[in-house]
Amino acid sequence: MFCSQCGKKIEEDSRFCEFCGSSVQAKTGDRSMEAEIASKEKRKPEASSSEDTGPNRKIIPILLSVVIVAVTVGFLFLGNNDEGEELKESLAEEQTVMAEEGLEASNQEKAEEDEGIETEEDEDQKIEKEKDEDQKIEKDEDQKIEEKSETEIEEQVEPTKLSLSYDEHRALNVFFSNFAEVFLLPFEAGEIRDSELLRFGFFHNYVNNTSRMNYREFEAYLREDHLFESIDKYFGIDMTERNPDRGQIPMEYRDGYYFFPAADGETPPFAQLVEIYDLHDGTYQAIFDIYEALSFDVFSYEPKSHWSEEVKTNTRVARRMESQITIKGERFILLSYEEKE
Repeated sequence: MFCSQCGKKIEEDSRFCEFCGSSVQAKTGDRSMEAEIASKEKRKPEASSSEDTGPNRKIIPILLSVVIVAVTVGFLFLGNNDEGEELKESLAEEQTVMAEEGLEASNQEKAEEDEGIETEEDEDQKIEKEKDEDQKIEKDEDQKIEEKSETEIEEQVEPTKLSLSYDEHRALNVFFSNFAEVFLLPFEAGEIRDSELLRFGFFHNYVNNTSRMNYREFEAYLREDHLFESIDKYFGIDMTERNPDRGQIPMEYRDGYYFFPAADGETPPFAQLVEIYDLHDGTYQAIFDIYEALSFDVFSYEPKSHWSEEVKTNTRVARRMESQITIKGERFILLSYEEKE
């Protein structure tokens, strides 16, 4: 500090100048300067704090990164420098490690993807395998059924040809002649029409049971219950349980009777059994010929081996028939009546 009067340097705390004795007053400029310096010193921390929290704080890490990269690049290009080589090798090792880790991670991801694919493929293969097994089981079942069917067919007994006595042979000739003499139309089992049954019932009685027939002027007529009785006897069908269709019969139906013009006819056809087979199911298959007379009143129910010369000479085969029959009590029942080719 200096004296404002004499300009000598005096001590800081002196009130009077030791040289001139005048009262000491600090220079205004010095105080202003000191105050400004103190103010600046006081503001420095605040400015520093402001800089730390401002935009410059974000720039500093970026600058540091740039500097580090630049230094690293510089060292990489120093081929003759040992430290550069060491740094280069170190960076290369780090890159290798990173690459290996990346490859390992990539391989792991790929393995997981492959595992997922394999899992889906395994599931698809499992489904296909189950389908194949189901198809195999179904095929085996079909084969078993087929083998069983073949076995059952093989186990079925072949029809047995029967040898008949004279009486049995003659009885069957009479039975089949009942259908031949009324010109019964062919039918398959279970398919004969009501009109054909009614026609058989009337004309069977007209030919064979004259005692049941009634006559008035030029008409012959028969009670319906007699007609139904004949149908039941030869076909095993109870017509009282049905409402027969009478729309296509040659007879006229009136008040429980059937009427037809009376007339003398020709000698009716007759049947001759050829052979008969036991089908082992309660039915029999018969093959027989229907003969027609070449002369009036020539016919025979005898087995052919017992025919007279007249019958042999004056008859001929009109057609061959095949029928299935069964036995009900002591009677034969006709089940089918078909012409054999």
